Amino acid sequence: MAQRPWEAQYFPVDASLSAPLPRSKNYMIMRVPVVENVSDPDKSNYEYLDIVGLENVLLPKRIAVRRDFEPKHEMFQDRFFSNYVFCTDEFAVRILQRQCSGMRFIDPAHMDKTLRFRSLRGIEEESQDPGQEVSHTRLVRAIR
Repeated sequence: MAQRPWEAQYFPVDASLSAPLPRSKNYMIMRVPVVENVSDPDKSNYEYLDIVGLENVLLPKRIAVRRDFEPKHEMFQDRFFSNYVFCTDEFAVRILQRQCSGMRFIDPAHMDKTLRFRSLRGIEEESQDPGQEVSHTRLVRAIR
Protein backbone atom coordinates (compact mmCIF):
# COMPACT_ATOMS: atom_id res chain seq x y z
CA MET A 1 0.00 0.00 0.00
CA ALA A 2 3.09 2.20 -0.12
CA GLN A 3 2.51 3.76 3.29
CA ARG A 4 5.33 5.33 5.26
CA PRO A 5 6.51 3.26 8.28
CA TRP A 6 4.94 5.66 10.80
CA GLU A 7 1.56 5.43 8.98
CA ALA A 8 1.27 1.64 8.65
CA GLN A 9 3.23 -1.21 10.17
CA TYR A 10 3.25 -4.73 8.73
CA PHE A 11 3.86 -7.93 10.63
CA PRO A 12 4.28 -11.40 9.08
CA VAL A 13 1.65 -14.07 9.59
CA ASP A 14 2.95 -17.50 10.56
CA ALA A 15 1.39 -19.71 7.89
CA SER A 16 3.80 -22.61 8.41
CA LEU A 17 0.92 -24.95 9.35
CA SER A 18 -1.20 -23.86 6.37
CA ALA A 19 -1.63 -25.45 2.95
CA PRO A 20 0.88 -24.54 0.20
CA LEU A 21 -1.25 -21.81 -1.40
CA PRO A 22 -1.73 -19.68 1.78
CA ARG A 23 1.95 -20.20 2.65
CA SER A 24 2.93 -18.83 -0.76
CA LYS A 25 0.89 -15.62 -0.32
CA ASN A 26 3.17 -14.01 2.28
CA TYR A 27 0.21 -12.66 4.29
CA MET A 28 0.84 -9.74 6.63
CA ILE A 29 -1.08 -8.10 9.47
CA MET A 30 -1.35 -4.35 9.13
CA ARG A 31 -1.41 -2.02 12.13
CA VAL A 32 -2.28 1.65 11.70
CA PRO A 33 -0.70 3.67 14.55
CA VAL A 34 -1.91 7.09 13.32
CA VAL A 35 -4.75 8.48 15.44
CA GLU A 36 -6.93 11.43 14.46
CA ASN A 37 -9.99 12.98 16.08
CA VAL A 38 -12.59 11.87 13.49
CA SER A 39 -15.80 11.10 15.32
CA ASP A 40 -18.39 13.00 17.26
CA PRO A 41 -19.40 10.45 19.92
CA ASP A 42 -22.36 12.57 21.09
CA LYS A 43 -23.93 12.37 17.62
CA SER A 44 -22.97 8.74 16.97
CA ASN A 45 -25.13 5.71 17.71
CA TYR A 46 -23.37 2.89 19.56
CA GLU A 47 -23.72 0.52 22.46
CA TYR A 48 -21.46 -1.33 24.83
CA LEU A 49 -21.62 -5.12 24.90
CA ASP A 50 -20.21 -7.49 27.47
CA ILE A 51 -18.73 -10.51 25.71
CA VAL A 52 -17.25 -13.44 27.60
CA GLY A 53 -13.64 -12.55 28.31
CA LEU A 54 -14.12 -8.92 27.26
CA GLU A 55 -15.89 -6.05 28.94
CA ASN A 56 -17.47 -2.97 27.40
CA VAL A 57 -16.96 -3.84 23.74
CA LEU A 58 -17.99 -0.82 21.70
CA LEU A 59 -20.43 -1.70 18.90
CA PRO A 60 -21.18 1.25 16.59
CA LYS A 61 -24.30 1.41 14.46
CA ARG A 62 -23.49 4.86 13.11
CA ILE A 63 -20.31 6.86 13.55
CA ALA A 64 -20.87 10.58 13.10
CA VAL A 65 -17.85 12.33 11.58
CA ARG A 66 -17.06 15.78 12.97
CA ARG A 67 -18.12 18.53 10.56
CA ASP A 68 -14.74 20.27 10.81
CA PHE A 69 -12.69 17.11 10.29
CA GLU A 70 -9.95 17.28 7.64
CA PRO A 71 -7.76 14.15 7.49
CA LYS A 72 -4.02 14.63 7.73
CA HIS A 73 -3.27 11.06 6.63
CA GLU A 74 -4.72 8.58 4.14
CA MET A 75 -5.33 5.93 6.84
CA PHE A 76 -5.94 6.55 10.51
CA GLN A 77 -7.76 5.41 13.61
CA ASP A 78 -10.19 7.48 15.64
CA ARG A 79 -9.58 8.49 19.25
CA PHE A 80 -12.98 7.19 20.41
CA PHE A 81 -13.76 4.32 17.99
CA SER A 82 -10.22 2.98 18.16
CA ASN A 83 -11.00 -0.52 16.83
CA TYR A 84 -11.73 0.83 13.35
CA VAL A 85 -9.40 2.02 10.61
CA PHE A 86 -10.61 4.99 8.60
CA CYS A 87 -9.30 6.21 5.26
CA THR A 88 -9.84 8.92 2.69
CA ASP A 89 -12.06 8.26 -0.31
CA GLU A 90 -9.05 8.72 -2.60
CA PHE A 91 -7.21 5.96 -0.77
CA ALA A 92 -10.20 3.60 -1.01
CA VAL A 93 -10.54 4.22 -4.75
CA ARG A 94 -6.83 3.61 -5.32
CA ILE A 95 -7.00 0.26 -3.48
CA LEU A 96 -10.19 -0.75 -5.32
CA GLN A 97 -8.67 0.13 -8.71
CA ARG A 98 -5.72 -2.13 -7.95
CA GLN A 99 -8.20 -4.94 -7.25
CA CYS A 100 -6.81 -5.73 -3.81
CA SER A 101 -8.92 -8.40 -2.14
CA GLY A 102 -10.08 -8.76 1.43
CA MET A 103 -10.84 -5.09 2.03
CA ARG A 104 -14.16 -3.33 2.27
CA PHE A 105 -14.65 0.39 2.74
CA ILE A 106 -17.75 0.79 4.90
CA ASP A 107 -19.58 4.09 5.29
CA PRO A 108 -19.35 4.87 9.03
CA ALA A 109 -22.78 6.52 8.93
CA HIS A 110 -24.41 3.23 7.80
CA MET A 111 -23.07 0.28 9.80
CA ASP A 112 -26.28 -1.22 11.16
CA LYS A 113 -28.94 -3.28 9.37
CA THR A 114 -28.36 -1.76 5.96
CA LEU A 115 -24.65 -1.52 5.29
CA ARG A 116 -23.23 1.03 2.86
CA PHE A 117 -19.80 0.77 1.33
CA ARG A 118 -17.55 2.37 -1.28
CA SER A 119 -17.07 0.55 -4.57
CA LEU A 120 -15.65 1.69 -7.88
CA ARG A 121 -19.20 2.43 -9.02
CA GLY A 122 -19.87 4.69 -6.04
CA ILE A 123 -21.78 4.11 -2.80
CA GLU A 124 -23.56 0.77 -2.65
CA GLU A 125 -26.01 -0.57 -0.11
CA GLU A 126 -26.12 -4.18 1.02
CA SER A 127 -29.21 -5.75 2.51
CA GLN A 128 -30.09 -9.30 3.41
CA ASP A 129 -33.42 -10.98 2.85
CA PRO A 130 -34.98 -12.05 6.18
CA GLY A 131 -34.57 -15.78 6.72
CA GLN A 132 -32.16 -16.17 3.80
CA GLU A 133 -28.39 -16.19 3.64
CA VAL A 134 -28.37 -14.22 0.40
CA SER A 135 -27.47 -10.55 0.39
CA HIS A 136 -28.24 -8.02 -2.32
CA THR A 137 -26.45 -4.84 -3.28
CA ARG A 138 -27.75 -1.78 -5.07
CA LEU A 139 -26.08 1.41 -6.18
CA VAL A 140 -27.20 4.29 -3.95
CA ARG A 141 -25.05 7.06 -5.45
CA ALA A 142 -22.86 6.89 -8.53
CA ILE A 143 -19.43 8.49 -8.19
CA ARG A 144 -17.15 8.90 -11.15
